[in-house]
Amino acid sequence: MALLHKQLEASEKDKSEYMKRYDEAINEKKKLADDYMRRINDLQSNRGSLDERCSSLVKALESAEQETSNWKRKHDQVLSKQKADEEQAASEIAILKSRSSASEARLAAAHEQTRSAEEDAAEWKRKYDIAVRETKAALEKAANVQERTNKETQLREDALREEFSSRLVVKVIVSDTGTCACVRSRNL
Repeated sequence: MALLHKQLEASEKDKSEYMKRYDEAINEKKKLADDYMRRINDLQSNRGSLDERCSSLVKALESAEQETSNWKRKHDQVLSKQKADEEQAASEIAILKSRSSASEARLAAAHEQTRSAEEDAAEWKRKYDIAVRETKAALEKAANVQERTNKETQLREDALREEFSSRLVVKVIVSDTGTCACVRSRNL
């Protein structure tokens, strides 16, 4: 009986220890459950904010994709325009090269014509110089002839005046009225 009593006491003691452990385990379980609930709430709130961020990132990605698509389209347009401009510039360069070649040929012909014209001008200048010298010589001869002619004319006039004067003197003497003859000679 004492043995059973001891066993019962030991059993009660074990029971109270088990109960104490059980209560501790329950408290620990509650703490863990509370921790888990906090973590779950934190994770859920984090997940909600992550979902929002993911949603906003998806929208941003879609917007970026749209913008990228727009920029790609614009780039393609600019590239095609640039290619068209380059092709047009290349064709204009080819036309300008062709015109340049033609202009160079015309320029060479013009240089040749200029050289020929300069030679002609030099020849005409030489002929002009000769003509000017001949004209000067002819003018000098004409001036000399004119001077001689003037001298001869002057000499003739002087001779005619002298002859006229002598005739007039003779007429004055012969004339009956002296005053008329004097007046006449002065008028002449």
